[in-house]
Amino acid sequence: MNIITLVKEHLIRYPGMKPRDIIKLIYQNEFGGGHMIDSFDNSLERLQNECATLNSQTTLTSEVIGDNLIRVYLGKLDSVQILTLNQIFVASSKQSHGNLASFINKLETIKAAMVQGEIDYDNQEFEAELKAYEKLNFPPISHSEQYRKEYKPHYRLVDKRYFQYFDIINKINQLLITNKPLTIAIDGKCGAGKSFLANLLCEIYDANLFKMDDFFLRPFQRTEERLSMPGGNVDYERFKETVIDPLLKKKSIKYQRFNCSKMALDDDIQVISYHNLNIIEGTYSLHPYFGKYYDYAIGLDISDKLQEKRILDRNGAMMLEKFKNIWIPLENKYFEAYQIFKQVNYLYHVE
Repeated sequence: MNIITLVKEHLIRYPGMKPRDIIKLIYQNEFGGGHMIDSFDNSLERLQNECATLNSQTTLTSEVIGDNLIRVYLGKLDSVQILTLNQIFVASSKQSHGNLASFINKLETIKAAMVQGEIDYDNQEFEAELKAYEKLNFPPISHSEQYRKEYKPHYRLVDKRYFQYFDIINKINQLLITNKPLTIAIDGKCGAGKSFLANLLCEIYDANLFKMDDFFLRPFQRTEERLSMPGGNVDYERFKETVIDPLLKKKSIKYQRFNCSKMALDDDIQVISYHNLNIIEGTYSLHPYFGKYYDYAIGLDISDKLQEKRILDRNGAMMLEKFKNIWIPLENKYFEAYQIFKQVNYLYHVE
C-alpha cells in the first residue's frame, strides 16, 4: 500500500483527522512504535492500566498502516492476553523501521498530493502544521485532541507477521502458568514459516531451539530402504538419543549439526544447557518414533501455489525444482502417512 492510498483510506474512515493525525499516521508507517517502550515491565504496566479503563466488549481488531505494520485496537482482554499483546508489541519494536529521509519524502508526497487535489484535504492547514513540526526536528507526535475525543484510539502498533501468531503465543503463556517444563514442536511444510515462528518465540522467551535440519541423514545412511520410509530421510534415532533423551532427564544437550554443504556432521560439538522451555522446529519433528513427547504441537500448512512462490523468492528457480522433485514429495509422504496435521494441538493455515 503506498502512502497516498493509506492516507486517503484513513481520511475516509476517520474524517475528523487533523493534520497532526496525518503526520502521526505517516510517522508510524515509517518508524513503527518503538519510541513508546522504555522497558518490558513498564510497557506491560501501561497496557494493563489502559485496558482497565476500557468498557469495550469486543475482542482485538486490527487496522493496516503499511510496511507490515498494523494498529491492534484494544478490547476486552484477560491478563494473559494483555501479556501476549505486550510481548508482540515489544518484539515488533525491536525491528528496524525507517529513516528520516524516507519519512520526510513521504510527508512531501502527501503535501503535493493535497495541492494537486489527489487527496481531498486543506493543503494550507496541513502545510502550516508541517512547518511547525519541522521546526521541532520531526519528533514522535501524538493524536490531536479532537481525534482522541471523537475516535478514542486505544491501540498498540505491531508487526502483522507477529500478530498472526497471537493465539499460539497466548496458548504458550497459558501453558507456562501451570506446565513447567514445556517442550513445543513446530512441524509443517517447507516455506510455511516454521523458522520464522521459532525465532519469534525465542525472541519472546528464554528458550532453547533445536532444528530438525541439523539431523538429516548422512550419505552412508541414505539407503533405498531408508528413504522409502515416510520420514526416513531424517536421522530421528540420533535426534532422540542426543536431544530428546537428555531433555527428558533435564540434562545438557550435546550434538553435532549436519552440514548440508559438506554432507557431513560439523566437527564442532554443540553444548546447550538445559532450559525449562524447549522448541523443536522443522519438518519431521512430530515423527511417531518420538512418541507422545511434546507438551504442545503446532502445525503450519500452506497452499501449493504460495509454497512455490515463497521457495522461489527465497531459494531461486534452480532450488525450487529440487524442492518440487525431491524434498516436497518426501515431506508430503510423511504428512500423509502419519496424518501429522490431525495430531497437532494447533494447525495454522498460512495465507
